[in-house]
Amino acid sequence: MNTRKYLLASLATIFVASFVLIAAGTATAQGRYASRYSKRDVSGIISRMENASDTFRRSFDRAMDRSNINGTQEEDRLNNIVQDFENSVDQLRGEFDRNNSWWESRQDVQDVIRDARPVNTMINNLSFRRNIENQWNSLRNNINTLADTYDLPGLNGGGWNGGDGGNWGGGGAGNVPGWAAGTFYGRNPETGGTITLSIQRNGSVTISTDGNAQTYASMNRTTLTNGPYVSRVTRISNGIRTTDVNNGSYIDYYTTPTGGGGGGGNVPSWATGTFYGRNPQSGGTITLAIQRNGSVTISTDGNQATYGSMNSTTLTNGQYVSRVTRINNGIRTTDVNNGSYIDYYASPGGIGDSGGGNVPSWATGTFYGRNPQSGGTIVLTIQRNGSVTISTDGNAPTYGSMNRTTLTNGQYVSRVTRINNGIRTTDVNNGNYIDYFRQ
Repeated sequence: MNTRKYLLASLATIFVASFVLIAAGTATAQGRYASRYSKRDVSGIISRMENASDTFRRSFDRAMDRSNINGTQEEDRLNNIVQDFENSVDQLRGEFDRNNSWWESRQDVQDVIRDARPVNTMINNLSFRRNIENQWNSLRNNINTLADTYDLPGLNGGGWNGGDGGNWGGGGAGNVPGWAAGTFYGRNPETGGTITLSIQRNGSVTISTDGNAQTYASMNRTTLTNGPYVSRVTRISNGIRTTDVNNGSYIDYYTTPTGGGGGGGNVPSWATGTFYGRNPQSGGTITLAIQRNGSVTISTDGNQATYGSMNSTTLTNGQYVSRVTRINNGIRTTDVNNGSYIDYYASPGGIGDSGGGNVPSWATGTFYGRNPQSGGTIVLTIQRNGSVTISTDGNAPTYGSMNRTTLTNGQYVSRVTRINNGIRTTDVNNGNYIDYFRQ
C-alpha cells in the first residue's frame, strides 16, 4: 500500500519528454539523408566538428587565462561548460566508430547539441574577443550541419537548415504555437520551488529548476520532450499546462512567477488552510496545508515536507490524483483511481479517519477473525472516532478508517453489520465477508 496513494494526488513531475531511439545494433540509417549519406560522409562531418572543437577549446582556455576573471570560480565555471561540450564530442567520435550504421549515433549527436547550447548562450550573452566569436560561429555551423543530417534541432544562429525535428522528436523547427512561446513559471512538485520554462518558436526549450543550472529540451508543435519524458502542452488562462503522456500528471505554468502554484487562485475557500488526517500506513498524522493559489505542502508522520498542487477541487501529488470534497470541519480526499479516501480536519484533535465519532458502540472494540488467505488470525481494533488498526497473522499493524458502518483500508471498502458477539465485514465489490468475534 503506497502512502502517497492515499495522500491526494499529484502533479507530477514535471513535464516534458523524449523520443525513443531505434534499438542499438539493429538500427539502420533513416531520415531525409538515408540514401544520400554513407557512414564515411557523416564521419567527415564529425571530423570537421571535432577538429574545430579542439581548436576552440584551446583558444577559449587561453582567452580565460588573459581575462580579468583568471583564477576565479567564474573562470572555472565557463571552462567547465566548454569542457562538457568537448567531452560530448569525444564521446560521439568513439561511439560512431563502434556503430555499424551512422544513424545509430543519433542519441550521441543529441548529447553534443545539448552540451553545445550553454556554450552558444555564453558566447551570445558575454563579450569575447573577435577570434573566439569567429571560431564559435564556424564551429556552430558544423554542429548545425550535423544536427540537420540527423533531423535534430540545431543551435540558434547560422548554419541550421531546420532539420525535420518534428518527425523525429528532435524539436519544433519553428512550429511552436505563439501562445506556448515565452517564459513560464511553475511549481516543482518535488521541492515546492520554482521551475522556469523558456520555450522558443523554433522548439528550443530551456528548463531551470529551483534556481539550478539550466537543462535543455525540445518542443514540436504541442509535444514537449526532455530525455525519456514526453508531455502534451495545452493552453490555460495566463499560461500553459504540461501533461505527462504516460501517467496524466500535470504542471501548470504562468507568465509571472507569482502566478504559479498549480491552482491559479481558484481553490475554494473551504479547502484552504491546514488540515490533519491519519496516515493509513503508519497510523501517524498527515498535515496538509493548502493555499488559495493551489500550492500544497504535505508532511507525513513529522517527516520532511513534500509538495503537490491543487486546481479547483483536484489535488495532485506525483502520479496520484484525488478529488477534494467538503465534510464537517474539514475535507475529504478521494483517490480518482481506486476510491480510497482520507478525511482531514481543521485541528489535530479532530482526526477521526472518516469516523468523526459516529461509529456505533456495538462496532467498537477489539475483534478477532480468520484470515481467508493463510488461515491465521486478523485482529481488528475499532475506536469510536473511526480509527481502525489491523494486525494480520501477527505482522506489523496497518491502519484503516471507519465512517458509521463503512470500513476502508486502502482501496478496499466493506460494510460492517452486527452478528452475535461480534461483527461481519462484507466487501462492497465482491460480497466476500469475514466474521469477527470478541474474546
